[in-house]
Amino acid sequence: MYKFVYLAIFGAIGTSMFNHSFPDMGLRSVGDQFIKPVSAQVSRVSADANKTIDSLQGVVTAVSDGDTLTINTEYGNSIIRLFAIDAPEATCHGFSDKVCSEAGQPDATASKLYLRALTLNKTAVVKLGQGISGKRLVGTVLVDGKDINLEMVKAGHAWHYKYFSKNQTPDDKKAYSDAELNAKWLHSGLWADSNPIEPWVYRKQHKSF
Repeated sequence: MYKFVYLAIFGAIGTSMFNHSFPDMGLRSVGDQFIKPVSAQVSRVSADANKTIDSLQGVVTAVSDGDTLTINTEYGNSIIRLFAIDAPEATCHGFSDKVCSEAGQPDATASKLYLRALTLNKTAVVKLGQGISGKRLVGTVLVDGKDINLEMVKAGHAWHYKYFSKNQTPDDKKAYSDAELNAKWLHSGLWADSNPIEPWVYRKQHKSF
């Protein structure tokens, strides 16, 4: 379990303003100290900043891409990066795909839409304990007890992010690895391409990501 001392920053991030760069929306930072919370909600969270939190529960209100979503909890809107998976990089985020022409990786839109079908407007539990990625809490998303991170890999809409598999339990590591191998064998999702590029490689090739 991790102590999310800066959990207040996530209550300040509004779903309606969610975009690819996840800009600051109400908090200014000086060094590693965030100051001047701008809402009663953020102030309330700040008062509880030292409490130990190992999970969040709430309704999924937005899906940015195949490995990032927003959940509305008692702490406000928190952006969640799905742990141990990596989905194709997208340029159309949130609901902007309705007016945006995707210019990211193949299967980026399909991956996002699949995650949206699994989670949007549904109650989810997020198991934390994997730290923070930028302004995103990293965790495993459960809907009706089902591991959504694993479901994305099973469907061929995300890679098993093996770089972080050292932080997985042996059972989870095997389940995710087996799911990727099976999806690849079935040519599911992104594996319909004979030589898909891993997102971590794509990001190195395209510095804007």
